[in-house]
Amino acid sequence: MHMSRGAPPVSQVFQVLGDPTRLRVLALLAATRERACVCELCDALAAPQYHVSRHLRVLVDAGLLRRRREGRWVYYRLAPLPAPFGRRLRALLRALPDPEATLAADRRRFLARLRLRRDGRCCVWRVGQGEHRLLAS
Repeated sequence: MHMSRGAPPVSQVFQVLGDPTRLRVLALLAATRERACVCELCDALAAPQYHVSRHLRVLVDAGLLRRRREGRWVYYRLAPLPAPFGRRLRALLRALPDPEATLAADRRRFLARLRLRRDGRCCVWRVGQGEHRLLAS
């Protein structure tokens, strides 16, 4: 259920936040304030594309992420949510406890991956574990 205005229903937000991968995606985007394509998120989360794409679809459908196509890439960012809900949700995501340092590792991998961008756009596709291929923009 995609909601174009207002905050998603509270029960839907908590259901979405109940999944560790979706929580990691939201926490990563809230902490860095960046947009990300699927391949960048796959590298940041060290997860396969089909797994990340499925969770991105759930987050978009819940109204928590927005997507925008640019050339061959689709970029995801946190959806603008009404105040104070949006502000509080972002603060909550930035303040999550990280006892195993998973979120910190996600951020390090994501920031390293962002350094591969050209002109602020992704130009590298994830081919395999630790293997990347440069694509023409």
